[in-house]
Amino acid sequence: MTHWMRSNLAAAGLMAVLGSAQAQTPPADLLAAAQKEGEVVWYETSVPGVADKIRAAFDAKFPGVKLRHVSVPNAEQMGPRLLQEARTGVPSADLVQISADQIANMHKRQILADVDWGKVGVDKKMVPAAYAVATSATVVVLMANTKQVPEAERPKTWNALLDPRWKGKMSAWANPYSFALLASAWGDADARAYLEKFARQDPSLFPAPAASVQAVVSGDLPLGVGLSHIAQHSVDAGAPLALSTLDVVPVAVNYSSVLAKARHPNAARLLVWWLTSADGARAYEQATKRGNIYVDATEAAKSLKGKQVSAWPFEKGDAIATLLPPYQALLRNR
Repeated sequence: MTHWMRSNLAAAGLMAVLGSAQAQTPPADLLAAAQKEGEVVWYETSVPGVADKIRAAFDAKFPGVKLRHVSVPNAEQMGPRLLQEARTGVPSADLVQISADQIANMHKRQILADVDWGKVGVDKKMVPAAYAVATSATVVVLMANTKQVPEAERPKTWNALLDPRWKGKMSAWANPYSFALLASAWGDADARAYLEKFARQDPSLFPAPAASVQAVVSGDLPLGVGLSHIAQHSVDAGAPLALSTLDVVPVAVNYSSVLAKARHPNAARLLVWWLTSADGARAYEQATKRGNIYVDATEAAKSLKGKQVSAWPFEKGDAIATLLPPYQALLRNR
């Protein structure tokens, strides 16, 4: 077990970690080198409207470095796209933010750069490997329609979702992603056993996470299991929706990596520095609703303090891809 894992794992899985204390200005030599390069090309999943907010915040902070955001909405296409561009020699990203399993695959293909992130000024809590830095996270939450389920009646644990009163009254994403994350804390056998029981609760399964959220917002279903960054947009818009975490909180950490053939490597490092700083992490979270759980200034970090978090460590990031097919079969065979 690596030092990074020992620092952040507890017996039951990854626990909520305290944020980092990072300098509020980047190293002077890094900023100067980035300004000389003039721009950074970033592949990330945010849609253009959301990306505009991130770009505006970054450009205001570093007017000499232009952020060019390339939206790749389907995260599963990110790795294949970058590998294809690397094979053809077509100029591509300087920086990419994706999941641990895709980063591991790209690292095996030698298209990612190793960086001394300590010299860049990035806190070591966020650096599981020289080619990856934790920059955001996806958090699984319980969704409740506030007009139908008073706060006192909302489930507080995963087992509470198995109460007969909720049978046929829950929404969920058809992709069993949340349950594959739970397996990190519970183990595969217990996670499968729970998923079988959950499936017998006859939840309404939706092909997209946003549709699952809308089913609860509209009142068609009183409860749902969803992704916080998608559901939070409805909360902010004033929808009758409340979000809460259960006794174990599934979390998927997203990582940023500099491409080995980046045309603007220093600007890419600067962008990572900003995403891991208090100002940058807050700006990114405000735009995307995905926070960096390692930066205590974010709402994500605050919401997870004192909670048991179930997240696959970086070294086992490909576990989800292995678990999803059998978990999907459990849902389909309900």
